[in-house]
Amino acid sequence: MAISTWFSSATVSVMARTLGPGRSLHRDPVTASTVTAGADLVVVAVHAGTEYNTEPNTDQVTAAHTLLASPDIDLVYGHHAHVVQPLQKINGKWVIYGLGNNIAAQETPVEGTHRGLLVRVTFSQDSTGAWTTSDIAWVPSLQNPAPPHRWCSLTAGTTCGSPAADAEALADTTHAVNLYGANTDGAHPLNHP
Repeated sequence: MAISTWFSSATVSVMARTLGPGRSLHRDPVTASTVTAGADLVVVAVHAGTEYNTEPNTDQVTAAHTLLASPDIDLVYGHHAHVVQPLQKINGKWVIYGLGNNIAAQETPVEGTHRGLLVRVTFSQDSTGAWTTSDIAWVPSLQNPAPPHRWCSLTAGTTCGSPAADAEALADTTHAVNLYGANTDGAHPLNHP
């Protein structure tokens, strides 16, 4: 059996928790009750990061490693930086550090804030009943900040802004996604969302 789901900066998470001082994921009652209640998969949304910085900060990286060390957590995805951040495989599971902006009236004139990601994650169940990520694919996007606002896939074969601007956005987004080796761990762009 396989389940595919899309994540974007507009996704509502299955579960989001903030770990404060003295809290351990292994003692977290929400995580434990979610699994005990019969959840097949647990996805954690993290609102963290340094705005406008493509590289995840230390808190993001530490949180991802801590969360994905738990056998109860299957995927972590983040938002807040307003720019695309890397995907990374940790302990056989994935973190999507930052999805950028997909649908936003981002007025801040900062490079990269009109770029985003859609990420399709496919989970497969093996014969023992365990779930793993069997595929992770991403779609780079660009939004036109001027009316009429328009979302555009950079891999769909259409021109979003101009050929030069599209090529630059695609190159920058690809670099950000693969900053921590996502491409060598199996993440790949999806040409037709």
